[in-house]
Amino acid sequence: MIMNYQHILVGIDGSKAADRAFERAIAVAKGNQATLDIAQIIPDGDFAVSAVGLSANLIAHEKTIIQAKLAEKVEYAQQQGVRNVNSILKFSTPRQELTKTIPEARNTDLIILGTSGQGAIDRFVLGSVAQYASTHAKIDVLLVR
Repeated sequence: MIMNYQHILVGIDGSKAADRAFERAIAVAKGNQATLDIAQIIPDGDFAVSAVGLSANLIAHEKTIIQAKLAEKVEYAQQQGVRNVNSILKFSTPRQELTKTIPEARNTDLIILGTSGQGAIDRFVLGSVAQYASTHAKIDVLLVR
């Protein structure tokens, strides 16, 4: 059975694995003439810990930098031929957002994730977002190595 995906979600985090997933998402979205949502979810726990010593101006500046990088990703995907591209930036729980919240809100039918975006200790203690998505998502998940 060949799937025709219409709404694809790719999670990015600045890692090389996420960059490979992003490139694959562009190819799949272009091949299916699908909408592509590019999501960067900043773990809210990390943000809260780092925010303790940071000023509101510095936090706003960091958010602006992340939004600019997302805008570059959107522009790049459009240059590669993906017509409908959106960016999503949230401070939340990546597992929940990428596996349930965003897919339900955006009618996603395919999630694409890199397999090793986080550090070894986090993967050991918590498991990866990709691993979580592969077992808990209610839609197709493509894991890119």
